[in-house]
Amino acid sequence: GEEGGVVSCLTELIAAQSIVKELSLRGNELDSLAGVAIARAVASNSSLKVLNLFDNRLGDEGAVAIAKAIRFNMSMSCVSLCKNGVGDEGALAFAAIFKRLVETDELAEARTTATAAVDVRNKWVGEFNKKMKKLKLTTELDPVTPPPAATDGPDGPESVGNSVLELVNLSANSIGPAAGLELAKAIGAARAASETSMHGLALQMNDITEDADVDAIDEELSQHQGFVLEL
Repeated sequence: GEEGGVVSCLTELIAAQSIVKELSLRGNELDSLAGVAIARAVASNSSLKVLNLFDNRLGDEGAVAIAKAIRFNMSMSCVSLCKNGVGDEGALAFAAIFKRLVETDELAEARTTATAAVDVRNKWVGEFNKKMKKLKLTTELDPVTPPPAATDGPDGPESVGNSVLELVNLSANSIGPAAGLELAKAIGAARAASETSMHGLALQMNDITEDADVDAIDEELSQHQGFVLEL
């Protein structure tokens, strides 16, 4: 249909060799299938820094797909899924972005996809910079660091969480206190281990209303200097 055609064009726009750095698709009534398609493109992209999906209908399925795609994306710094019908499942998927996880075939495949995208991007960057130098122009693009390899863990190889994401907006959804706390704990633990660049999380207007729940989430993140929590 029309939405499928639009999504197809957008996913091509942020394919591996794209130079697009910011993409806003707010208020387009994109559903979970569109979210999965966008996630597939994000998994193979290494230039996009900001993805704004505010006010769509991605739901948990779309949120989970995007979270998985972001885990090994080494360029994304800011993502917004505000007002998308995201519940606990989606929030927990975002929590997993920052955790060390036992290596699985799915994680290994996702890392391979992201690494291939970085290789393609960096080859293109190298060729671009050579042309700029030949033309005696000062414009130069920076290469992207590939996702880290699995490390040794107590239960076997571990996949390290995303270290470059800085801001996540999950406000105006249906996230409950337990999932919100799990997300805060994952970010807090990664900050304590210097394994994340996260310094901002928006969770206001979710199903987190009790003072005790708000205080528990705040406690996990307020101890980290410069962290901004909107709850």
